[in-house]
Amino acid sequence: MSNNNALLEQVRTAHRLLAAFYQRLHGNIRDLGAALDLNFYVWEPVYTARPTNLSTNPLERWQWDMLPAMASYFIFKTDCGSKQVEVGHYMVEIKVDSDTGFDGKVQRGQQPDALNLATSVEQAESKLSVRVYAPTQELDLYWYHDIWRKCVGESVNQEPILSGKYPIVSAQFEMNISELMEEGALEQLIERTNALIRRVQEKVEATVVL
Repeated sequence: MSNNNALLEQVRTAHRLLAAFYQRLHGNIRDLGAALDLNFYVWEPVYTARPTNLSTNPLERWQWDMLPAMASYFIFKTDCGSKQVEVGHYMVEIKVDSDTGFDGKVQRGQQPDALNLATSVEQAESKLSVRVYAPTQELDLYWYHDIWRKCVGESVNQEPILSGKYPIVSAQFEMNISELMEEGALEQLIERTNALIRRVQEKVEATVVL
């Protein structure tokens, strides 16, 4: 009985630590969007489904689905409509991956065994990336359904490049979430993101289609 009680104490501690962690992390993401004068647009889990709706039985779904904050996209955009894809507007995607040891892949026809992932807790990392998407011409497309959903899988780095699918310039940088816990880290993140936006906009201006 004492072992079971100790285990449940760890569970309660884990829940409280997670809540505290996301309170701080999500607060930083919110403040980043505000500092960049961007509007929150949409969010989406990276590897799992969203937690089930009212009438869907969660007991028949992956339990990983109940942990969407572990790996999620938070997408902001400039003050424009969902189908107002024009030069000068852009989207900023913030991807949180707090455990790179989980990739959402099916294991032997089942959901990943939380106690038997291939990458140990010590080997895994906690990453945050910031990516910018900006059009080089006006497009009759939706920011989320048409552009983000189809361009998010393309590999990019800090050097802005043109998408192979649409006239969209994109670039990103990545950091360890531990860096964001340091003093003055939010201000540095804001500066890095602003610099990334400027580089993307410069690339847009160099390739704009009138």
